[in-house]
Amino acid sequence: VGMAHWSERHGEGTKGRRDRGTKGESVSAIAPTAELKTVADAIARFDDWLDEHRGDTDAWPAFDEFIRHILFTSCGATHARPFRILSEGAGLVPLRSMESSDEQSVGMELGSARHGIVGHVAMTGRSFHVDDASQGELIQKLAERSPATGPHGGPVWCFAIRRGARTIGVVSVGQFGAQRPSGAVMRAFEGLIGQFWTTLSEVCRSRSATTRDPVSGFMTRDAFLDEGRRVAEAAFAVGEPVAVAVIQVEGLRSLLDRGRWDLADEVLQEVSTALRRRLRPDDLIGRFDDARVVLLLRRVDSELASLIADQFVERLASLPVIQRVVEGDIEMRCGVAGSGTARVPIGRLTSEALRLCGVARERRVRTVTDVFEEGTEGRRHEGTKAGGGARA
Repeated sequence: VGMAHWSERHGEGTKGRRDRGTKGESVSAIAPTAELKTVADAIARFDDWLDEHRGDTDAWPAFDEFIRHILFTSCGATHARPFRILSEGAGLVPLRSMESSDEQSVGMELGSARHGIVGHVAMTGRSFHVDDASQGELIQKLAERSPATGPHGGPVWCFAIRRGARTIGVVSVGQFGAQRPSGAVMRAFEGLIGQFWTTLSEVCRSRSATTRDPVSGFMTRDAFLDEGRRVAEAAFAVGEPVAVAVIQVEGLRSLLDRGRWDLADEVLQEVSTALRRRLRPDDLIGRFDDARVVLLLRRVDSELASLIADQFVERLASLPVIQRVVEGDIEMRCGVAGSGTARVPIGRLTSEALRLCGVARERRVRTVTDVFEEGTEGRRHEGTKAGGGARA
């Protein structure tokens, strides 16, 4: 990159002299090369891509595709597979599942990060080029015995993504096109992909610091409302209803007032873990304030949402950490508001769910919904038993 910048500046400053060059002068040494232009184009593409995806809730699947596209257009590389390393010595997982922790993503592991040429690159941080004889015969044999990543067997190019002394990812290429890139170009793109990767990591970390609650990991109120508007509009566009549920951990503030902050944090962490296990990937969850969390449920009407909320509240009330809190007298309350067939703004739905949560507290019941607000406690709890698997 520095050479490209120097070449451009030097070229502008010496343009007149080159035009007036005498016989025998070599002008090719300062002429920009196609390889440098490829590097500069890749940087410009990443800048444009980052501007477009900076605000994405999960930008990693799109970044996975970006890496494949850049390696194909710049190096002729096909069957590229970017992986992240879960932990030291653990498995490799496709980059597109960076933010996912469900069982399906865990099942997509390639295997141990210690096996094959991919594992060798992950552990040592040294790149592998199939036509580099200096790597030694044993490395070549290790590559031949590695799992096939292309039509001709093991990888032809594999490099690590490093953060300091630690490997955080690996990119494996299964095949090159008709014209293989030079070693210099491959090394340049190894560094570029690494810089792109770490830049996106820092952008995501910075965004998370401003949009995620540090204790629960839920979205902050403003972030939830912003993302909720987008999700709700997408649902309304295809005729899907949405519902908002507000769950209040009643008694949590009394723990905070008495200085039992560690216990209050433990309660909230257990509640957040339990909710994440039950929510679908396209549902949203945020922390509205110290004692209330808010959920956006897609493809459910108010009645079904009330059954789902009842399940949530019952499971949360039975958590071991809740049972241990005697002095705090923890109780769960919930208010549910649904859009029905109308395009109701997410802010209005949230306000209504907050109001209904207050009604549940006044009536000393667990759940109140906008459909069965009047005198329906028994009906709702009967419905909970019948619909026990609604969100399972």
